[in-house]
Amino acid sequence: MKKQAADPQPAGFCTCLCLAATTGDIIFQISRSSQSKAIQLATHSDYSHTGMLVIRNKKPYVFEAVGPVKYTPLKQWIAHGEKGKYVVRRVEGGLSVEQQQKTGANGKTLSR
Repeated sequence: MKKQAADPQPAGFCTCLCLAATTGDIIFQISRSSQSKAIQLATHSDYSHTGMLVIRNKKPYVFEAVGPVKYTPLKQWIAHGEKGKYVVRRVEGGLSVEQQQKTGANGKTLSR
C-alpha cells in the first residue's frame, strides 16, 4: 500500500487528509475504548481500530465493524480516536469504479 498522508509526528499519525479522500482508502487510529490496548497487543499493531473510507452522497464516511457493520461519518469516527489523530493509506492504484460501487458508495443501505 502507498502511504497517502504525510507523517509529521514520530508515531506516524496525520491530523489531516493531505490528499482528497477516496472510496477504498483505509483509515487507522488508536481508539479510546477500553479494549484498545488489548487489540494493539494481540495484533502487534500501533493501531487499534480501522475502517474503509466511503464517499456517499459526496460526504466521507468510515465503513467499520463496531458491533454491527455500519457507516460512521468521518468527523465522528475521528472524534472517537486518541487526540483526533489517524493515518490514511491507499492501495496502490486505488479501487476501480466497479469496486467502489460494490462498497456501498452508491448510497444503498447495508443488507442483513
